Amino acid sequence: MASSDTGYGGLAGDLFLRLAADGLLALDAEQAAGIVAELVRTLDSVCLLLRCAGEDERESAADWLIPGERVAAVAVDRRSLEAARLELPKYIEAFRLVRDRAAAS
Repeated sequence: MASSDTGYGGLAGDLFLRLAADGLLALDAEQAAGIVAELVRTLDSVCLLLRCAGEDERESAADWLIPGERVAAVAVDRRSLEAARLELPKYIEAFRLVRDRAAAS
Protein backbone atom coordinates (compact mmCIF):
# COMPACT_ATOMS: atom_id res chain seq x y z
CA MET A 1 0.00 0.00 0.00
CA ALA A 2 2.84 2.38 0.64
CA SER A 3 4.07 4.39 -2.27
CA SER A 4 6.04 7.59 -2.16
CA ASP A 5 5.45 8.47 -5.81
CA THR A 6 1.63 8.66 -5.58
CA GLY A 7 1.57 11.82 -3.51
CA TYR A 8 -0.71 10.11 -1.01
CA GLY A 9 1.93 9.65 1.70
CA GLY A 10 1.94 5.95 2.48
CA LEU A 11 -1.61 4.63 2.75
CA ALA A 12 -3.68 4.40 -0.39
CA GLY A 13 -7.28 4.74 0.82
CA ASP A 14 -7.67 8.18 -0.72
CA LEU A 15 -6.04 6.99 -3.94
CA PHE A 16 -8.45 4.05 -4.23
CA LEU A 17 -11.39 6.38 -3.60
CA ARG A 18 -10.18 8.71 -6.36
CA LEU A 19 -9.63 5.86 -8.81
CA ALA A 20 -13.08 4.43 -8.06
CA ALA A 21 -14.80 7.82 -8.33
CA ASP A 22 -13.07 8.47 -11.66
CA GLY A 23 -14.07 5.04 -13.00
CA LEU A 24 -10.46 3.91 -13.24
CA LEU A 25 -10.85 1.03 -10.77
CA ALA A 26 -12.86 -1.65 -12.53
CA LEU A 27 -13.97 -5.11 -11.45
CA ASP A 28 -17.12 -7.07 -12.03
CA ALA A 29 -19.85 -6.61 -9.41
CA GLU A 30 -19.34 -10.05 -7.86
CA GLN A 31 -15.59 -9.56 -7.40
CA ALA A 32 -16.09 -6.11 -5.89
CA ALA A 33 -18.80 -7.42 -3.54
CA GLY A 34 -16.45 -10.16 -2.33
CA ILE A 35 -13.71 -7.62 -1.67
CA VAL A 36 -16.16 -5.40 0.23
CA ALA A 37 -17.22 -8.35 2.40
CA GLU A 38 -13.59 -9.23 3.20
CA LEU A 39 -12.70 -5.63 3.99
CA VAL A 40 -15.70 -5.29 6.30
CA ARG A 41 -14.66 -8.47 8.15
CA THR A 42 -11.12 -7.13 8.41
CA LEU A 43 -12.37 -3.81 9.78
CA ASP A 44 -14.52 -5.67 12.33
CA SER A 45 -11.45 -7.65 13.43
CA VAL A 46 -9.34 -4.50 13.74
CA CYS A 47 -12.01 -2.83 15.86
CA LEU A 48 -12.29 -5.92 18.06
CA LEU A 49 -8.52 -6.03 18.53
CA LEU A 50 -8.49 -2.36 19.51
CA ARG A 51 -11.36 -2.85 21.97
CA CYS A 52 -9.90 -5.97 23.53
CA ALA A 53 -6.38 -4.60 23.75
CA GLY A 54 -7.57 -1.88 26.09
CA GLU A 55 -9.81 -4.05 28.28
CA ASP A 56 -7.55 -6.67 29.80
CA GLU A 57 -3.84 -6.55 29.15
CA ARG A 58 -3.41 -10.05 30.62
CA GLU A 59 -5.39 -11.64 27.79
CA SER A 60 -4.58 -11.56 24.14
CA ALA A 61 -7.01 -9.77 21.87
CA ALA A 62 -6.53 -12.76 19.56
CA ASP A 63 -8.26 -14.91 22.21
CA TRP A 64 -11.46 -13.06 21.37
CA LEU A 65 -11.05 -13.64 17.64
CA ILE A 66 -10.51 -17.40 17.81
CA PRO A 67 -13.36 -18.89 19.84
CA GLY A 68 -12.50 -21.96 21.88
CA GLU A 69 -8.75 -21.62 21.46
CA ARG A 70 -6.16 -19.99 23.65
CA VAL A 71 -3.40 -18.49 21.59
CA ALA A 72 -0.15 -16.94 22.63
CA ALA A 73 -0.44 -13.27 23.47
CA VAL A 74 0.22 -11.03 20.50
CA ALA A 75 1.82 -7.66 20.69
CA VAL A 76 -0.84 -5.31 19.43
CA ASP A 77 0.63 -2.39 17.55
CA ARG A 78 -2.06 0.15 18.36
CA ARG A 79 -0.72 2.72 15.91
CA SER A 80 -1.00 0.31 12.99
CA LEU A 81 -4.45 -0.82 14.11
CA GLU A 82 -5.63 2.79 14.39
CA ALA A 83 -4.29 3.50 10.90
CA ALA A 84 -6.16 0.46 9.58
CA ARG A 85 -9.33 1.57 11.38
CA LEU A 86 -9.14 4.91 9.58
CA GLU A 87 -8.08 3.62 6.15
CA LEU A 88 -10.22 0.51 5.71
CA PRO A 89 -13.51 2.46 5.41
CA LYS A 90 -11.99 4.31 2.43
CA TYR A 91 -11.21 1.01 0.71
CA ILE A 92 -14.70 -0.26 1.53
CA GLU A 93 -16.31 2.82 0.04
CA ALA A 94 -14.11 2.62 -3.07
CA PHE A 95 -15.04 -0.98 -3.76
CA ARG A 96 -18.71 -0.28 -3.04
CA LEU A 97 -18.56 2.40 -5.75
CA VAL A 98 -16.97 -0.11 -8.11
CA ARG A 99 -19.57 -2.77 -7.21
CA ASP A 100 -22.50 -0.41 -7.69
CA ARG A 101 -21.16 0.94 -10.99
CA ALA A 102 -20.60 -2.60 -12.31
CA ALA A 103 -24.07 -3.74 -11.18
CA ALA A 104 -25.70 -0.76 -12.92
CA SER A 105 -24.02 -1.43 -16.26
